[in-house]
Amino acid sequence: AAAGAGTITVAGPVDWQVGERIAIATTSFRQGETERRVIAAISGAATSTVTVTLDTPLEFYHNAERECFDGAAQQKCVTEAAEVVLLDRSIVIEGDETSGINTFGATTHLMPRAAKTHGVEHHARLSFVEFRRVGQRYIPGRNPINLHLAGAANTTSVVGCSIDGSLNRAIVLQGTSNATIRDNVALDTEGHAFHMADGTERHNTIEGNTIIGTKASTSLLNTDVHPAAFLLSSPLNYVNNNRAVGAFHDGFWLAPNYRYATGPSGSTNVCPASQRLGSFDGNVAHSNGRHGLNIFRYWFPKAVECNYGSADVPTVVRNVVAFKNQVHGIAVGHNRVGKIGSVSFDSVTLADNGERAWDAANFWIELISNSAPNQTVGVANSLIVATTSNAPRERGVYRRGINLPNDDNFFVANVTFVNYHGPSYAMEPQAWATERRLAPTYGWETRTLGLEWINSDSRVLFRFRHHGVLNDEDGTLTGVAGSQMAPESPLFDPIECPQATGFNTGL
Repeated sequence: AAAGAGTITVAGPVDWQVGERIAIATTSFRQGETERRVIAAISGAATSTVTVTLDTPLEFYHNAERECFDGAAQQKCVTEAAEVVLLDRSIVIEGDETSGINTFGATTHLMPRAAKTHGVEHHARLSFVEFRRVGQRYIPGRNPINLHLAGAANTTSVVGCSIDGSLNRAIVLQGTSNATIRDNVALDTEGHAFHMADGTERHNTIEGNTIIGTKASTSLLNTDVHPAAFLLSSPLNYVNNNRAVGAFHDGFWLAPNYRYATGPSGSTNVCPASQRLGSFDGNVAHSNGRHGLNIFRYWFPKAVECNYGSADVPTVVRNVVAFKNQVHGIAVGHNRVGKIGSVSFDSVTLADNGERAWDAANFWIELISNSAPNQTVGVANSLIVATTSNAPRERGVYRRGINLPNDDNFFVANVTFVNYHGPSYAMEPQAWATERRLAPTYGWETRTLGLEWINSDSRVLFRFRHHGVLNDEDGTLTGVAGSQMAPESPLFDPIECPQATGFNTGL
């Protein structure tokens, strides 16, 4: 929808009513372009295409396009569309009119312990409840919804709720497992909106939730100065089909506690950084202030939890869509201190990530654990797009597709690169590497196969002679199967090592 539009079209059917409040999410690099409106009229609510008339025209442009690129075998497509969410519910929990002034809003503190009374398991269930004027600054745990030390909360659920403008997070799980958190909406939250607190939270189903807008807070934990939409301290949960939009820092921050779980439910027998993944599938992150998905600082999925010397377990993160995040679409093992184990990424779609940051990239990885078996860390079956038609004026010129790691154990397989040309390169060995180091630790090797190039002649950026090596298994990088690509050097035999032709390698 264009700026100034008085109507929008949304996917239906919906049961929305005239007079109800909605929010239209940002689709740019600007977190502040999410807009609140009231439904003035609605038509076609029972159909697949619904027209909503707004009480006042939109101030900003909101993208809603599916853009396709012609590949060799089939079209490759990316959808960049604004979420539109309903804020009103018929049941309301709220503070009074002084809540905002006194920063002392309503809270619900739920402790459905797993014990039974008369054979019935204790539980808490919130369904389609609206929370407003909620949260209390400077007081830990005073959140709109806090499931606190509930243990195995098998029949506990939070479904279809709306949390608007909380002063202290939106939904918190602390020492709670097996709960269901589904189809909720949170808007304009101070601090991390969805927060797993201790790292003991496991086997929870986190599905279909939409979080739009988080704000930095100095009244909570240190990490709330750069809040995420979802802060997940344990990988052993089922996090699927959620949407993280317009967060101050990260959309999804997977931050497994290392070496063991902390807080009131913490235990040295629970070690999130060594846990296997429940699932992370179908999640969308866009328009966030740093990264779409950030895995930091450590995650080494192991065969035996808490035994960091046991065998690595190959783990796959699937179907992530990330676009218009200001720095990276996906960032793992980074900042020169983070490290990742046997984790690969399958069927991800990354587009338009990186605004004007010097290290902007769709996918960024630096350090891999030495214990990870060969070819268990990489990107496969994915689409990586430098630029789409979604407001190209906002993008900086220089960006990367994949920043290759400071390690040999990495692969890029069956990946399509789109619109990498000029100063934007599809791949680059460590962007922060410099040839002036006294003892350079570069020249790491990456395995490639099944690559496809659409409007992309800038394939690899080498900036100095020992920057990196790419092993082209099937010829889809260089045109010669079984060849290696490396920066040119006077030490190479020009007959055995001819210059690459037909595309740009930067050096």
